[in-house]
Amino acid sequence: MNGTRRTTVVYAVVLGVLVAAAGAFVALFLIERSAASEVGGQVTVTERELSGARDRLGTARSTVDELADDEQVLRDEVDALRACADPTKASIDAVRAGDDQALSDSIDQMILYCGR
Repeated sequence: MNGTRRTTVVYAVVLGVLVAAAGAFVALFLIERSAASEVGGQVTVTERELSGARDRLGTARSTVDELADDEQVLRDEVDALRACADPTKASIDAVRAGDDQALSDSIDQMILYCGR
């Protein structure tokens, strides 16, 4: 009977170790499931933030495109004004110099470049 009792004790110890291991695995599983749920929530929040950032980026790109168009319009306006400024300066110089022909030529240029 001593051999049977020893076998029973060994089985009881092995069973206790297996139950403890199973309990540890269940605890680890529950902890990891909770952590996975938390990570899933963080991913959802990050995706929402990323979506908002994409929307803001799209708006910013649109604004940049509009500003680039406005810049080109202003550059064209500056070029037109500069083309008008040169004959205007020439007419002022012609008046100061008393040169009627240069004044007439510069006025013709002003009519050409400054007329809208």
